[in-house]
Amino acid sequence: MIDKFDVVMVQVPQGCFYMGSVAGADEQPVHIQCFDELFWIDKYEVTNGQYRQVTGEEPPSEFAGDLNPVDSINWFDARDYCKQRDARLPTESEWEYAARGPDSLIYPWGNNFIESAAVYNRPISTGPLPIMDIGGNALRPEGASWIGAIDMAGNVWEWMSTRYDDLDDSQYPNFNYQGLYTYPFVKDDGRESDESVAEFNYRIPIYTLRVLRGGSFDVVSTNLRSAFRYGDVSNIGVKNNGLRCVRPNQ
Repeated sequence: MIDKFDVVMVQVPQGCFYMGSVAGADEQPVHIQCFDELFWIDKYEVTNGQYRQVTGEEPPSEFAGDLNPVDSINWFDARDYCKQRDARLPTESEWEYAARGPDSLIYPWGNNFIESAAVYNRPISTGPLPIMDIGGNALRPEGASWIGAIDMAGNVWEWMSTRYDDLDDSQYPNFNYQGLYTYPFVKDDGRESDESVAEFNYRIPIYTLRVLRGGSFDVVSTNLRSAFRYGDVSNIGVKNNGLRCVRPNQ
């Protein structure tokens, strides 16, 4: 499907998969997640050129290039970008299913690591790499997931709609996490609740952390597993944070 902004999206069919992994403490327990309706997800990470076309504004990226993925974006701006496309950020369950498929693969492309399939292990100063050529062709087709989504491992982290946890910054320098929203993933337990910037600021020194998935250009290969989870503060956009959007079937 190509949306009204000419962004290519790929279909994620109905089905079930085993979400999570025994490899990480916050990825357990492994549990089944099912999707009764198909949905769509961006084939590529959102590019600087797409961001400019949709919003009419310059992307927040530190690394320029219309075919580079957006970087340095915070959760609020990522959410609002997707809304402008009549889409939204994926839940982490949706994202992981789009990456791993019904076989619950370790990586988007399979269970064995392929070095050329992902952009990773680069100095933070170098940034991500373009996601496609000027003809719209994937530059790392060997890294495609089972539905044909590209760069679901590496290049930039991708924001999820899902809350990861709350962090009480009043206890700094200790990291006082609240232990919220652990697995198994339950969509209606509050982890998918929205929040305005004003609501976020009102709660400080309690900070909302949102999930990021997929790894980035500066991580090691172990962080490229599709079950790997990471949480960051919603109003922070660092050099390796990007996005892709989803939308229900219409």
